[in-house]
Amino acid sequence: MGAGFPLGAGQGPSSNLPFIYYGTAGVRDFNYPEMMRLNSTLNGLNIIHRVEVFDGGHDWAPPASFAGAIEWMELHAMKAGSREKDETRITEWFDRRLENAQQIEATGNLAEAFQRFQWLDADFEGLHDVVEVKAQIARLEGTKELKKALKRESRRQERIQAMVDAANGDLSQAIGPLREGASSSQIGEALDSLRFSDRLKLAKAHRDSDEGIAAERFVRGALIHAYEDAGEALARNDYATARLDLMVAAECAPESPQVHYMLARVYAVNRANKNALAELRAAIEKGFTDREELEKNPDFIALRPTPEFASLLDQLGKR
Repeated sequence: MGAGFPLGAGQGPSSNLPFIYYGTAGVRDFNYPEMMRLNSTLNGLNIIHRVEVFDGGHDWAPPASFAGAIEWMELHAMKAGSREKDETRITEWFDRRLENAQQIEATGNLAEAFQRFQWLDADFEGLHDVVEVKAQIARLEGTKELKKALKRESRRQERIQAMVDAANGDLSQAIGPLREGASSSQIGEALDSLRFSDRLKLAKAHRDSDEGIAAERFVRGALIHAYEDAGEALARNDYATARLDLMVAAECAPESPQVHYMLARVYAVNRANKNALAELRAAIEKGFTDREELEKNPDFIALRPTPEFASLLDQLGKR
C-alpha cells in the first residue's frame, strides 16, 4: 500500500481513473516524496487532482485543508454538472483563494504563488472569470526569478531526500545482521550508534531546516515501519523480530506508552521478566492507563503472581 495509491503491478493510477483525486502531505512527512511523485504521475495522465502540502509531519492535515478539499470537490461537481452552481459560493471561494495566492507572492515565495495561480485557473475556468488569474500566470511564467525558485526548491528536496536515504542505509546496516539473532544489549548498542535522540532533538529544534526536515522524515518513517513490522511479527509468533522492531520503535518514539507496552508483552512472553516489568513501568510513566488490558492479557501470565506486577496494577487502579 502506498501513501496515495496502492502500489504494485497494475495498481497505480491510469488515464481512465473513474474519480478525481485530492490528497495531502506534510512537508516533514516521510511520505512527502511519494506524494510528489504521485502528483507528477497524475499531471502526466491529465487527471483532475490536487495534492495539498501543509506545514506538518506524518499527521492529520489541519482543518483548513479538509475544508479546502470539500470546497474543491464541490467546485468540480459544479463543473461536471452533478451539483447546481452556487454563484455566491463560487465568488467567495475564488476571492479567498486569489487573495491567498497574492499574499504568498508578497512573501517572496514565487514557486508556491505560481502553483496557486495555476490551481485557480484550472479550478474556476468555466465557473468564474479567470482573466486576471491568467494574466498573473503569464506575468510569472518564464521569468528568471520563478525558474530560480523552482530549481532551488527541487535541489532542496533532493538534498533532504539524500540525507533521509543515508540515514535509512545506516539503519539497515546496523540492524540487518541482528535479524539473525541478537541479545537486547547487542541491539541496544547498534541503535545507540544511530543517535536517534540527537535526531529527535534536531527535528524539534530546527524543524524548518533541511536537516530538521530530514531527521523527522527518517525517524517517523522508521517508527511506522518498525511498529507495523512488529505487529506482523507478533501475529506469526516471531518474538525475536518483534523485539528488534519494537526496540527500534522505542528509540524513535521514547514517549509512546503503546510502544513500551508492546515491548513489555514481547519480553513477558519470552520470560524476560525484569525487562518486561521495566517496559511496563515506562509505559505507565508515559501515560498507559488500561488496567483491564494489563490484568487480562495472557502474555503477562507469568508476571501475575509477582509483587512487582501487583504494584503496577495498584498504580493503574489509583488513576
